[in-house]
Amino acid sequence: MSDETKPTGPEAVVPEATAPDAAALDATNPGAAASDSEEAPVHTVHNISSKEEFYQVIKGEVVTLSAGGTVLPSKKVVILDSFAIWCGPCKMIAPVFQDMAKEFTNVHFIKFDVDQLPDLAQELGVAAMPTFFIFKDGQKVDKIQGANPPAIKAALVKYSAGA
Repeated sequence: MSDETKPTGPEAVVPEATAPDAAALDATNPGAAASDSEEAPVHTVHNISSKEEFYQVIKGEVVTLSAGGTVLPSKKVVILDSFAIWCGPCKMIAPVFQDMAKEFTNVHFIKFDVDQLPDLAQELGVAAMPTFFIFKDGQKVDKIQGANPPAIKAALVKYSAGA
């Protein structure tokens, strides 16, 4: 529609923004806006595609991820899933991990493919997949090897209390 044919005055319709603002992305913000297609902010697992993104997230910095999405610094606990796309147990636990992200809204859920970031996998000491690491206030506080939902959930309960 050209400027000449756009309605003006009280009958004009202002288009909605196409990208949410930071408040809409912040799941802990009680005033965060939800889109028409969702009831509440989406709590999801973010894919980390570089060591830099990983370190920014665990340090609590605002990060716009190259894989899409924004991680805001409001959460002090981060859980990292180190996985491989060829790993059967990794595939089996992925939907459980996603469900945990919806349950533990005060925790950042991130993941990375060990084959895409082998330096990070080595630095963290990943010896088996999946391996989950929990960071609190930027420090590694726990490590869980294997697809063990009860152990992961117990660690999340332990470290997210009061977070």
